[in-house]
Amino acid sequence: MNSIDIWSDGGNLNKTRGSVTGGFDANGWSSKTMTVANTNAFSSGGTSNTSNTSSTITQDASKLTVSAFRNGTYVNGSTYAYDTEMYAVIQGIGMSKLSTFALGEGSVAFSATFPGHTQTGSESWNGDSLAVLSPASSGTYYTSAVAGALPTNGTVSVTLAAGETWDCSGTTGNVIDITTLMVGGTDGHPSDPDMLACDTKYDFTDNSWLDCSNGT
Repeated sequence: MNSIDIWSDGGNLNKTRGSVTGGFDANGWSSKTMTVANTNAFSSGGTSNTSNTSSTITQDASKLTVSAFRNGTYVNGSTYAYDTEMYAVIQGIGMSKLSTFALGEGSVAFSATFPGHTQTGSESWNGDSLAVLSPASSGTYYTSAVAGALPTNGTVSVTLAAGETWDCSGTTGNVIDITTLMVGGTDGHPSDPDMLACDTKYDFTDNSWLDCSNGT
């Protein structure tokens, strides 16, 4: 599954690209890789900020691996550049269904650079209390996290290819609700019935995946 979201509002231009690939077994998702990239440009008065964010999340039966970076430039009289990178390994609980999914203990290695300050290190936490563990090396996933390679920071490009645009100039409110979309005709099945259970658990009342709207 792939999705692209591009919108602008006054001095704000935001572009996001996401994709999900994976495999199924008898219990649902057996593995999954999710990638999300975002670029944002904001300007108001004498203040501006441009940023690039990218993350790749890989899920297997018992854990998630997260590789992500963020960089940008902030201007407000002076110019400030920043960048961060992280690689984390996190326990996954009940991951075959959205309605039972939860995160547990984990460890992360990171590097962050801000004007006049650079920090690198690692951190581990307890999945029940969320308390930070000391030393970090006492975490179950510490060895895997610090052995992972931090991603390389870079720019993000999000564009719509030919055939991927949607005409929002006509009637507004054209919505595709993925929780009720029937697969296989009128005698088919909801595309993702487990999404309904997730909605109930987390009180998500709107799963409109395609919605054209105009605002002032």
